Amino acid sequence: LTAIGIFRVDRFGKLKGAFDATVAGWLHLPGLTFTGAFTVNPDCTGTLTFVTGAGRTRTDSIVILGDEIRGMSQDVQFLWTYEARRMEERR
Repeated sequence: LTAIGIFRVDRFGKLKGAFDATVAGWLHLPGLTFTGAFTVNPDCTGTLTFVTGAGRTRTDSIVILGDEIRGMSQDVQFLWTYEARRMEERR
């Protein structure tokens, strides 16, 4: 599985975004939307929980490294890791 997308997190930890995903040799899924919550502990670890537009719920473990997030799924059937970085908003 590969995916790329973008999301926004507000100051209350709510997130909203979309991504495109491809399952190797099988399926391309464009424009999957999701909403969820972002929680960070004092030690810069935390969780990212979201529900896709298809109704699938996930919870991932995350760590904050400056302007970057590294995450991994907590679902042993669908293992994945990812990196995210802050992008400057253009006005």
